[in-house]
Amino acid sequence: MMETILQDLRYELRALLKSPRFTSIALITLVLGIAANVAIFTFVDAALLRPLPYRDASRLMEVYDTRTADVFTQFESSYPDFRPLHRQVQRW
Repeated sequence: MMETILQDLRYELRALLKSPRFTSIALITLVLGIAANVAIFTFVDAALLRPLPYRDASRLMEVYDTRTADVFTQFESSYPDFRPLHRQVQRW
């Protein structure tokens, strides 16, 4: 059994060495595929799977500034725009 596997591996190695163009294209394809999978998994792991690095991350929110006269009606609010809103909420 082990001899057969070693014979097969030697045969495949000789076949790959006889056609270096095919071997290099196959290796480049494997490397690009593995690199793409690692990059995608790293992004998914960081963005979707791990919890946010904040205390009480479930309480985070996004504040928008709404203007009806402009073409774009919703803008992300900046901190200077947020401060008066925060003061109003604290008074309640």
